[in-house]
Amino acid sequence: MYVNVPTSMPKEEYRRWQPLLDWAERVIKEEGTDDVIVELHWHPENPWACGAWGKALYDFSAVVLCGTPRRTILLHELAHFETQSGHSVAWATRLMQMHHRWLPPRRAIRADRSVAFNYPDGRRAYRTKHGVTLPIQGGGKRAASVVKRERRRNRAQIARARQFERTRTAPYPWEVPGAVG
Repeated sequence: MYVNVPTSMPKEEYRRWQPLLDWAERVIKEEGTDDVIVELHWHPENPWACGAWGKALYDFSAVVLCGTPRRTILLHELAHFETQSGHSVAWATRLMQMHHRWLPPRRAIRADRSVAFNYPDGRRAYRTKHGVTLPIQGGGKRAASVVKRERRRNRAQIARARQFERTRTAPYPWEVPGAVG
C-alpha cells in the first residue's frame, strides 16, 4: 500500500488519519490487493470539496479518501476496487463480506443495514445474506414519499382496529338497542 498525503495537510490532521491508515494497510495486505494507492484529500475550508467521502479510481489502482477517517468508507471503496464495478449486487455482496470480516459484529450488521437502505442492489444482497427484507425508511435515497408513508401507517391503524373489532365480545353502548349513548 502506498499513501499519498497533500503537502498542505498539517501534522495534527495526519495523526488523526494514522490509525485508519495502519488498519487499512493490514486490510489491503490480507485482502490481496497490495498495489493500492491510498490518497488523502484535505480541504480545510470545505470538507465537501471532493463531493464524496471517497472514490475508487480503477485506472490508477487508487482509493481516494476525503473528509473524515472512517473504516466503513475505506471498506466501501475497497469493495469497488476489488469488484471493478459500481453499486452492483456483486459489490454489495463483497462489501458485506468485508464488513463481517473487518468490523465488530454489531457494527457490521449496522453497516450492512446502511448499504441495504441506501442502494437498491444492497437491498438484494442484504436479503440474500440475512434472509430478510428491510422496510424502506424515510430519509434514504430510495425512501418512500411522506404521502405513501402516511397511507401505509393509516392502513396499518385501520387493520389493527378491524382486528380489535373481530376479537372483542362486549358490545359498545351505542350498539345495544334502546341504550342511550
